[in-house]
Amino acid sequence: MELTIYTKDGGIIIDKYSNLTVTLVYDSVCSTFSFDIYWDPQDYKMRQVMLPGAYNQCTVKSNNGELLITGVLLSPSFKSGATKFLVNISGYSRTGVFQDCEYMAAMGGSTQSNNKTLFTICDEISRKFGIATKIEGPINDTTTKESEVTLIGGLPITQSDCNASESIMEYLSDISKDSNVVLSHNKYGELTIKVAGRATPIFNFTNGMPGFIYELSFNGEQMHSTITAFEQGGATPSQPVTNPYVLQPQNHLEVAFNSVVGQAIANVYNAGFRPHSVIKSAKENGSIQDTANQALASELKGVSLTISMIGWTLNNKIVRPGQYITVQNPELYLFKPATFFIESVDFSGDAQQETAVLNCVLPECYTDDIEKGNPLTNIFTANNNNNTFETKGLNPDNKNRSKYPTPEFNPNLDL
Repeated sequence: MELTIYTKDGGIIIDKYSNLTVTLVYDSVCSTFSFDIYWDPQDYKMRQVMLPGAYNQCTVKSNNGELLITGVLLSPSFKSGATKFLVNISGYSRTGVFQDCEYMAAMGGSTQSNNKTLFTICDEISRKFGIATKIEGPINDTTTKESEVTLIGGLPITQSDCNASESIMEYLSDISKDSNVVLSHNKYGELTIKVAGRATPIFNFTNGMPGFIYELSFNGEQMHSTITAFEQGGATPSQPVTNPYVLQPQNHLEVAFNSVVGQAIANVYNAGFRPHSVIKSAKENGSIQDTANQALASELKGVSLTISMIGWTLNNKIVRPGQYITVQNPELYLFKPATFFIESVDFSGDAQQETAVLNCVLPECYTDDIEKGNPLTNIFTANNNNNTFETKGLNPDNKNRSKYPTPEFNPNLDL
């Protein structure tokens, strides 16, 4: 890896460092990094590098010379004692300043930007910090045309009032919420307006591949069977949107359960009834249906996958947020290939070794499939209809499917 810090006298390549970590995030203007560095107070160049409040810029490159992040040094932490200590320095991407400063303060008291385009609003504020704004489509995009990406960034914002305490990031997030875009940054530290269309997966993970550790989590508490949105103070709801990951009870399963516990069939527990409602805020420019769709996209993050790997690359390219992968692994309850979206990547390493952790979610969390009403497929069920996957060849007679016995009905069972 190559760590370069830029002072008033130019770039200084740091060759004595350790414990470098970088976290790149898709849906945030603030990606972070930290490292430990050898600090010699007698070295003039190092005094420039370590000067508190200088906000020196830096770049991190991989071992193959590919730029990973352009950021700003924020917080040196000094320590002195009988033994020599390394100094820890942390920082964030250049656009991270947008979460620390208020929009009104940066714009000199201006509180609104009605009827300006999203790109114009972003560009006006970012230029005050010497940062450019770019519009980007998905990485390895296969569906979104460049003209469509540009159109989204050029849509007028009709409601954009701002309060004095809102950070730049909070304000920009509010006004872009209904545009099906994500505000982020690129490796050069520029503000980006991104569209997450479908793209070609960069890698196919299959069970048994060496050098990888997988963890898949399903947050059942976060999921709801239907989501309905309401206006503030209004009684007219949106059309409910359905979450395919909350399975609806099948009659034969409910009958089997209730025959075992001795519960009256008239009081069948409806495990699939988990309704949820959300309120559309006054700042949202879209419809209440958009609000319901966004709520569903958000709760689908309850399906998450992490992959730990040695190295920073797949197919000789650095893995980055915004890319797609496919995974098939029965040990993760993925009996068929499932597509995941890389939401963030945690990089770490030193001069000897690089490692990475991919944090992935379902693509529908960011694509416009829900908005367009495209059918959502449950990656855990067969044929997307509540059916459990049968492992081919293991149960040819459809009997004796499990080593676990079926409990018998106990009429004296006291619930």
